[in-house]
Amino acid sequence: MLKKSYLALIIVVFVLFITYLHYSTLPDIYSFHDAYKEFYYIPIFLGALAFGLKGTLIVFLCVFVFELPFVIEGWTGAFASEVSRLLHLILQGLFAIFAGYLADREMKTREQTEKARDLARIGEVATAIVHDLKNPIITILGFSKRIKEKKGNADEAIEIVIGSALTMQKIVQGVLDFSKPLQLTLRQEDIREVIAKACQFCEAKAGEMV
Repeated sequence: MLKKSYLALIIVVFVLFITYLHYSTLPDIYSFHDAYKEFYYIPIFLGALAFGLKGTLIVFLCVFVFELPFVIEGWTGAFASEVSRLLHLILQGLFAIFAGYLADREMKTREQTEKARDLARIGEVATAIVHDLKNPIITILGFSKRIKEKKGNADEAIEIVIGSALTMQKIVQGVLDFSKPLQLTLRQEDIREVIAKACQFCEAKAGEMV
């Protein structure tokens, strides 16, 4: 967002500077004015890159408003000369539309690519979770069937079922903890206390896994 604000400022400064050159240069120096007209393509192109079709059209309208009085002021009545001036404005408008269209299409393509990449990552995570849950489920089903058919040691089978259920609970809890948004609070702390708490937490987690 901040980057776009800087680009918008650069575009505004560029347009105003070119307009200043237009109006501060003597009208008889046609070669300079022709060059200034070409310079207007730069902010129009930057508007397309930064803001797409809507942005580049806004920039073109600003250029049109600033340049039109100069065209009217220098009106000589010569048909070829005036057609050339108006044609240049029309070409700038067409360039703005074309550049904005291409920029919008590129932005949409990039967004679709990012969404597809995110969906692929979600699929990979889902596959990993299903794979981790598959073994405990198979164990629970197998030993539940043995308990139902009264085969083997029932107490041992129940312990295995409980252990598998706890494993599934840890997996699900880990997923839930990962999906929760982080809420960070900045404050001053004693680094020794932070390290001590981290060690205690790691020891507790290690004890649960044993």
